[in-house]
Amino acid sequence: MKYKNVLSLIAVLMAVVFSFSSCEKNEDDEDTNPLVGTWVGSETVSQGALQMKVDVEVVFESNKTYVLNYTVQGIPAPMKEAGTYSYTSDEIILTNEKGEKKTSKYSINGNKLKFNITHMSMNFEFELTKK
Repeated sequence: MKYKNVLSLIAVLMAVVFSFSSCEKNEDDEDTNPLVGTWVGSETVSQGALQMKVDVEVVFESNKTYVLNYTVQGIPAPMKEAGTYSYTSDEIILTNEKGEKKTSKYSINGNKLKFNITHMSMNFEFELTKK
């Protein structure tokens, strides 16, 4: 009888240990994903003689989602895009909610993120600062 109680106790303890260890947050991705955070900046974009100021805020989450908020000089309503992203050591692939993909080369130096996006045949180059 005592043998069964000991085995039952061991089984319960193992279940408790495994349940706590499986609930631990894996912070490896947050620690190694250099994109995670909020990045902000303003750039003047040129297309021929046309120039416009663009204010950008992009938030990359550790769950591989992003939200891109931007305002363009002369356009009263701010614009927003959200979706998922993947990345390599020098490339970001943004997939918006419509399933459209944009690929960009990027580099990070300290708290500065440089990347470019082509949209409607225009190339947008940004240097953003991490908040």
